[in-house]
Amino acid sequence: MSVYKEEASSSVDMEKIYIPLCVVPEGAVETDAQTTRTNPLSLLTPGSRQVILGDPGSGKSTLLRFLALAGQQQQLIERYGAQPDERLPILVTLRRYADELKSRPTLSLFDYIFELTKSEFDLETADQEFLPYHLAAGQALLFFDGLDELPSSNFKQTVRERIEALLSEYPGNTAILTSRIVGYDKDVRYDNLGFSHHRIARLSVDDISNFVGNWYGARIENKTERERHTNDLIRIVNDAESRAICELAENPLLLTIICLVHRIDAVLPDERVVLYQKCTETLLNTWHAWKFHSEQPRSRNKVERRNRARMEAIAYWMHCLFEAEGQGKRSVVPYDSIRTFLA
Repeated sequence: MSVYKEEASSSVDMEKIYIPLCVVPEGAVETDAQTTRTNPLSLLTPGSRQVILGDPGSGKSTLLRFLALAGQQQQLIERYGAQPDERLPILVTLRRYADELKSRPTLSLFDYIFELTKSEFDLETADQEFLPYHLAAGQALLFFDGLDELPSSNFKQTVRERIEALLSEYPGNTAILTSRIVGYDKDVRYDNLGFSHHRIARLSVDDISNFVGNWYGARIENKTERERHTNDLIRIVNDAESRAICELAENPLLLTIICLVHRIDAVLPDERVVLYQKCTETLLNTWHAWKFHSEQPRSRNKVERRNRARMEAIAYWMHCLFEAEGQGKRSVVPYDSIRTFLA
């Protein structure tokens, strides 16, 4: 994240800080009181197939890691009410599989998982029957992360076929796949493979308050100072005049940035410009570069400056274009209009 202090890079154990996300049906309107928010632990029923969609920073990858560990670690079982689960969790980052396919286009998903297991756990030799045993017995949890991050529609189609082949050969296992909403293309959807579709719900006010409390609980030892920071940030988020900050806080990645900025860089909401700057830099630059292990810094800096200039131009253009709409209106333009403007 674009907060260059030790607190921004030091890790925190999941059971100390994680807020269980909820999911809603793919096409649900979250402002509708009738919309059902579902605990994603319920998606782990044997043989179920699920697609979880979400915006950037909504917590898709972290959710998969939580689901992989929830039934395995006693601390998580006790804290989140998960059921003990002896099935074998297998997490596949799809963009890394795609990287292997570039040089080995016939590499099956099973062979990739087997190779990954050997390398990740530094096993010179591995039991050839270990993985087939769990898969054939329906005793595996298959997590496929980041469909939208595949480099092209051809790769998305290939990966879809490889997932279909794996599930056909080894039915009965639970399979969960994540993707950004933008990037889950119509021609490579998983509807006809028996997958149900969900979207990660935005954090509620209670979720935000719990996260802030957990975050400061993990960061500050002094009780008085911890409570002061926690109460101040919760007050800001709940303040009707700070609605812009509250909307950002409904996204887990941006909420984490808000906590970091509140602790280190600024007094919110008086210095919201610092918060907006850090959110923008993170989404455009540092988070993306870390996630994709981008090219050398010299080239990356040039790309970052260009992207920021583009976003500034788009923002100013939209502001001027919709200024006549009046206060309280959101500036929304079609993709084709933005593309024409940039061109």
